[in-house]
Amino acid sequence: MTRVQKYIVFWLVIFTALLLFFGLKEILLPFVAGIVVAYFLDPLLDYLENAGLSRMVAATLVTSIFFLCIIILLILLIPILQRQLLGLFGKLPQILDSVYVLLEPLQRWLQEAISSEHFKDLNKIQNSFSADDISWLINIGKKVFEGGMAIFNFFSLIIITPLVSFYILRDW
Repeated sequence: MTRVQKYIVFWLVIFTALLLFFGLKEILLPFVAGIVVAYFLDPLLDYLENAGLSRMVAATLVTSIFFLCIIILLILLIPILQRQLLGLFGKLPQILDSVYVLLEPLQRWLQEAISSEHFKDLNKIQNSFSADDISWLINIGKKVFEGGMAIFNFFSLIIITPLVSFYILRDW
């Protein structure tokens, strides 16, 4: 194989790997996250192994403590985020009123600038949008499906990531 052929094969392999990665990114995320977690926890695992623990016990201990800390952090942060969101939703009417006050001069200017003939044209345009209502409903269905997939991906991330990191740490 010539040097040019090796070069072409190399770039074809890289291109194919990138296509696979982007095509399967939802599936690969828990595995990549597990590998990253294992990479950062490996020095601690090596230290415990040098201290006399077996690799299996050290991997179990390090993985359990790490993900327990993540769970505790989430338990502490979720109520704070919930209060922040509730505060935002509580202030949302005031924010919308402020926006309405800011846009009121623009609304008056548009009412003065647009004649009744233009309103008829706008009504025709609005009627043409009713044909797009079906596509709008289809888009809502797609969003609901994507939301369901997002929930599935989140739970797979929660379950698969610790398992992957444990087995990588154990067998590293």
